[in-house]
Amino acid sequence: MVPVVAALALLPAALLLRQPDSSTQAPARPDAPAAIAPTLPQPLPAPTPARSAGKVEPEATPSQPATRTTPDASDADTPVAPRETQVKPATTHTPVVDKAAAPTVRLSPRQRARLALRRAIARVDAGDDARAEPLLRQSLSLDHGLADARVQLASLLLRARRLVDAELVLVEGLAQHHGHPALTELYARLLVERGDHARALQLLNEAGAGRSRDPELRALRAAILMKTGDPRGAADDYRQALAGQPERAVWWMGLGVALEQSGDSRAARAAYRRAGALPLEPALQEFVAGRIAVLGDTANNRE
Repeated sequence: MVPVVAALALLPAALLLRQPDSSTQAPARPDAPAAIAPTLPQPLPAPTPARSAGKVEPEATPSQPATRTTPDASDADTPVAPRETQVKPATTHTPVVDKAAAPTVRLSPRQRARLALRRAIARVDAGDDARAEPLLRQSLSLDHGLADARVQLASLLLRARRLVDAELVLVEGLAQHHGHPALTELYARLLVERGDHARALQLLNEAGAGRSRDPELRALRAAILMKTGDPRGAADDYRQALAGQPERAVWWMGLGVALEQSGDSRAARAAYRRAGALPLEPALQEFVAGRIAVLGDTANNRE
């Protein structure tokens, strides 16, 4: 069992986490005649011997092949040229679009900024922060007031523990978007990371976090109030946060701690039980079980 004093050292970190066109062959010319086979020279006929007088017989004329001037049907199957020079039949094709003639759509700087932001978010979702960062900076260079890009970039820098770079991005963003919930929350978390709880609380109060309906802001303010010695105010903020997200086990645990330090043991035990019924890290689960046991024994002794 983890003693409450030692276990409370685990509590702040847990409470502050946010969970090619085809070529066309030329068609064959229908009027092109087929090639004509060359006529070989024929040998001269042998001289005819002299005949006896009297009956004269007609002189036989040797038959010679006639020279053809038009193709016949047999030529259709005979190739007359090398294969590579034969004309292939025409093929159906899609007309080529002249891209130079197509109208070009020009995107405004703001549209280009949002396009770069979408590409960056896709990289972040894929776990590739290294390629996401230049895209986010490109987005902000095109649209300096794009708060979503600034939130993404600040979150990326905080994950990398680059607190100085993250602070520059957040301060510029809050100067343009005073009280922006996401930017305010990120900057407050950065200040808590540095141990500057008073300044973090001031930032949240100036942004109206005490009246905000954003559960994350209320839970963050509750955790800071615990650090600055105001458990009753922390309990109120935890209740408001849990009204919006009752499945957050760490917030139930935080409420239990705040109530216990406020002197309301019975309500604290009930909050710890709610936390124990939800998924928690093993160390926190052990802490919650220990507080339930201690408060139960205390209640039995009083009875």
